[in-house]
Formats: sequence, structure tokens, C-alpha cells
Amino acid sequence: MRSLIFIVLIVLWILPSCGERENFEIKGKVKGIDSAIVYLGTKKYESQYGINPMDSTVLRKGKFEFKGSVKIPQRRYIKIEKQVGSIPLFIENSEITIKTNQDKYPDAEIKGSKTQTKYERYIAKKEQYNDTIQRIDKAIQKAIKNDNQTKANNLQKKYFGALHTKFKYIEDYMLSDAPSVLRLFVYDRARVLFQYNILDSLYTSLDSSVYRTDMAKNLKKRIENLEKVQPGKSYINLTLVDTAGNKVSLSDYVGENYVLLYFTYLCPHMDLLPKGFPRLHEKYHEQGLQLFGVYADTDPFYWKNTIKKNNLKWPFVSDLKGRNSIVYEKYGNVNMFFHYLIDKDGKFIGKYKSTKEIEKELKKRIGR
Repeated sequence: MRSLIFIVLIVLWILPSCGERENFEIKGKVKGIDSAIVYLGTKKYESQYGINPMDSTVLRKGKFEFKGSVKIPQRRYIKIEKQVGSIPLFIENSEITIKTNQDKYPDAEIKGSKTQTKYERYIAKKEQYNDTIQRIDKAIQKAIKNDNQTKANNLQKKYFGALHTKFKYIEDYMLSDAPSVLRLFVYDRARVLFQYNILDSLYTSLDSSVYRTDMAKNLKKRIENLEKVQPGKSYINLTLVDTAGNKVSLSDYVGENYVLLYFTYLCPHMDLLPKGFPRLHEKYHEQGLQLFGVYADTDPFYWKNTIKKNNLKWPFVSDLKGRNSIVYEKYGNVNMFFHYLIDKDGKFIGKYKSTKEIEKELKKRIGR
């Protein structure tokens, strides 16, 4: 009996040591800096200059240490006072070592975090694609400088091909068997307008442990907004005003016509009147196409000037509330980058980026 009790006690003592570690310990070494305050924190976005401190410690004789615990791996940043930049890393409940020196900081050698190691492999591969893109871009500039437009045009095709390959790699990684935290982070930092099916597949494949994170919540919200405008979904009505203050509703035009809905706002890379839209109106209006423009900004001058300058023959409405507009609430920011065709039954046909894409669809439906 005593032997049995002894064995049970031994097993109970061993079991916790066989499980996963319940806390992290970060041990850092910095050559060239003897003393300083070191901060551990977060960033809202990668290009943020400083960090949002969560903890701090003191660098003594070139060494510092942080201790704590996380439920899931977390992206964190370590910043040494009076030094430019911060060291990005994924922390998890393990012993993590960081080595750097004053000359190469914030570059650092990080060991002990499996999540960090996997992310570094992803980044290394992505950098190969970036290098290819940069080489082609330099070749294009050289061809243009040498007045060789034919070569520049051919290289331009390779450039877009290389971009596509890079984005495909990012998409594939997002849907791979990599840790959910990493796949979610890669999506969040990509700043790419991924298709609805890609994002939906990403979200449904995530571990439930990450669903409470802000990144997962933002992803879900984006998916919900994208779902609103999927082909076959009923259009979302908008009631705004024209420049005279008269109420104008999208529903006034849906039913009898095909409606081309578009959004515009002040942006260096975007015209307030999409290229080719006056031609579309002239060519297809008599055949049943109605344009409906929404000015989703705040300055009335550009709104009125666009109408006057281009002699617009269709509704171009606004509430001049910018990001506080009902337009953003109903359609979502992610959907404002596209144009939409709505059929006579009030269903979305599709979303488009160019006049060429829109006209291709119109030819199928209302003739040439």
C-alpha cells in the first residue's frame, strides 16, 4: 500500500513538469549599452514609431529580463530608451533569449520562441519575392531611361506577374497549417484587399483560442461587410441629398434600370469621377443603365465642382460627413474601393475596379 501511494505521489509530481510551460521569461543581452530603461509593449500597426508600453525593466550591465504569461502567442515589441526603433518578436510561454548590440539594434537574434522562428521563415521567403520585384522595377526604370518602351512594357508584365506570385504566396500561407496566430497576423499586416472566399476560409480555419483577439474581431467584421455585397445579395439602400439639399434615394432608381453604384472621396490616387464613366452613361443610359454616385467626403467644393466640371447627368449625392457618414456604416470601408452593378431585381451582380470590367458585364446583359 505504501508503495502504491509513493508511486501516485511521484506521478503527480512529474505530470506538471511534462506539461506546457505556463509563463515566459525573456532574457536579453545588449552589447554597447550598459544601462537604460527597456520597455515591452504593443503596436497598433507595424509602422508606428513608438510602442504602447505594457511593462518595463532596467538594463544593467547590458542585460535585461521580463517575466509574465500569455494564453496564446502574442506579437510584442522591445524598445530601449534613447535608441531608434524597437525589436519585434512573438512571445509565448517559454524561455526566450534576445541578443543585439548598439550598432545593429533593433536587429536582433531571437531564440526560444517557436512562433517567432516560424514567422522568420515566412518573412525570409517573402523577402525573396520582394527582391525579385525590386530587380524588375529597376530594370523597368533603366529601360525607360534608355527610351526602350517596348522592353519596359514587357518588363511591366513580368512585374505584375511577380506581384501576383507574391500575393499568392501570402494567400497560401494564410490558408496553410501554420499557427493561427501567425496566419491572422500575416493577413492583418498584408494590407491587401483579399477576396471574400479567402477571408472566410481563413476565419473558419482559425483555432477558437484567437477569436477573442482584436485582429480576429476585425477580420470577422470585414467578412460581414464583404458578405453584404456578394453577387445575389439584395442591394443596400442609401438616402442622401443632392447639392440643392433634396433627398435622393438609391431605391428611386433600382427596379426599372440596371444601376451602377460608385463611391468617391478625396484621394491622391483616385479621381472623383471614375475614368470612362461619362462614356458608359452616354453609351448605355438609353439601354437601361443608371449611374448613381456617392461623394463620401466632407468638402462641398469638390463635390459641387465635380458635377459642374463634368456636367454630370446622373445623381451624385452626399451627406458631407466623411467617415461618420451612414454610407460607411451601411457598406463598410472595405467595400468603398469598388463599383457595383445592381440588376433590375435589386440584386448585386458584382463588384468592379475598372470601366472595362463593367462594360464587359453590361454587354452580356443590355447589348452593345
